[in-house]
Amino acid sequence: MLLTLVTMAVFSSCSGKNCPDKQNKDSVKLQLTISSMLPVGWGVIYQATVDRIVEGNAADFNETIQFGIIASKEYEKVQTGNTYLISFANSGEKSTTSYLPAIYGTVSNKNDIWLITEIGYVTESGMRTFEGSAIMSDGRALFVWDFADSEAFYLDGVSTWDKKYLNKKICVEGELFQFIDGKSVIKNWKITAVK
Repeated sequence: MLLTLVTMAVFSSCSGKNCPDKQNKDSVKLQLTISSMLPVGWGVIYQATVDRIVEGNAADFNETIQFGIIASKEYEKVQTGNTYLISFANSGEKSTTSYLPAIYGTVSNKNDIWLITEIGYVTESGMRTFEGSAIMSDGRALFVWDFADSEAFYLDGVSTWDKKYLNKKICVEGELFQFIDGKSVIKNWKITAVK
């Protein structure tokens, strides 16, 4: 209940529907490396270095940011020293405190509250080549990596396989990202060989 009251107090100064200086909802995806974490009463506050801007405009953010994850099983998966892809959406609300409020997100240099929409972790840095099979499973295109029989990846943007790849051995070059929800995706990919 205290968490609800604190959250209500943070957002009560300016409702998203009636605030005259409400900004358009923007989004940004950042690659962050977690440098420290601090458990607090409502969850965990993380400090992270912005490694790169993956999508959007991050002009309102410093090279080091803090973000919060309200108490849940989610924060147990975010660990110091690891690198993550975190997507934020501008809530259109302003923070009225000088400290990070109890939010699942961050606050920009302009006191805009940015809420986390997706957290993924980077398992491989840079491009890598994977050899495996192109299959369909439950109506979804999957790439099964030969190195680990049980490891299946989605290729970013592929929902069905072209017949020239389906049920064939292929080599894929790309960046592997594994998301908190267990889904593994190869992004920035290209097929380099068909066997």
